[in-house]
Amino acid sequence: EDARTLRVVPWSPDQIKEIELAISNSNLGLSISVDEKGVRAIFPELTTERRESLVKISKEKLEEILMPHAEEMAPRDSRGKVDRGKMLWPLRAALTGRKASPSPFEVMDVLGKEKSLTRLREASRSIPS
Repeated sequence: EDARTLRVVPWSPDQIKEIELAISNSNLGLSISVDEKGVRAIFPELTTERRESLVKISKEKLEEILMPHAEEMAPRDSRGKVDRGKMLWPLRAALTGRKASPSPFEVMDVLGKEKSLTRLREASRSIPS
């Protein structure tokens, strides 16, 4: 395989269709090649336009994954509606150390997974038990 190709060989060939479907549904613009042993995901050349598109998709996916879980735990206003400000402010403060900043999802995207998790762990240690 080359640097732009990812070969996925599942333990069971029965999983090939599911893997193909998951890659297709990822909306990442990958080409897919299937054979009896597995799936090849072929990544397009990384142009500036493609990179910007992937950054946008990653922000959307991050928010799409986190928001339903966060909203379950979020405080409600007097009408029972989720108070996003009260929910997102602590996350924003933990990530940036500031009262005002870009969306915490944008901040996490810029910081990356490891640095975001490190900052969240550090902030959680400062909360009295």
